[in-house]
Amino acid sequence: MYEPGMKIQHGDFIEYIDLNGRSPLLGRVRSIFRNDTTSTVDEKSMGIGIEPIICYSELPPNLQSKYRQRQGDTGRVVWLDERQEIEVKPFQVCGPVQLRFVQEADIEEDDSSTKIIHEIIYQHRGKGKASVRNVRNRHLLPVEVHRPNPPPLTGIRVLKIFIDIYWTLALTAGFTVL
Repeated sequence: MYEPGMKIQHGDFIEYIDLNGRSPLLGRVRSIFRNDTTSTVDEKSMGIGIEPIICYSELPPNLQSKYRQRQGDTGRVVWLDERQEIEVKPFQVCGPVQLRFVQEADIEEDDSSTKIIHEIIYQHRGKGKASVRNVRNRHLLPVEVHRPNPPPLTGIRVLKIFIDIYWTLALTAGFTVL
């Protein structure tokens, strides 16, 4: 179970308890945030955005195939579901899990107990149905690409800004600062 001081970072794979009766579940930390309506920083005001890790039986019907079923039957292959982000509270986190994205050097007959993600499930904008892509084509979280140096002096507040830039066909532009 979650203990105060447990270190959780963006991109970590964790096990968490679902309050709707299905537990424990696996997921990838997509975001860590706090509710700004309270002025205090405590466990109740914090939230963790999780992308669920699913097994073969949870794949959308249009993505189920004999090949994926054989992969899922090994008990090692799972899928990252980017179609939704689930909010959990810190007390729901059980801890980190041994899970990783597939790499070129992986051997199919490896008997390791580490679960491996080969494919990512996402919602195709144009088609409106679930699609799949290889993990080599995954979107990297900003924290996976940019590791800022610690502040030069201890106690100095650090402000991190991520900007989403977008435009429309009418050639109007805008941006969002997170």
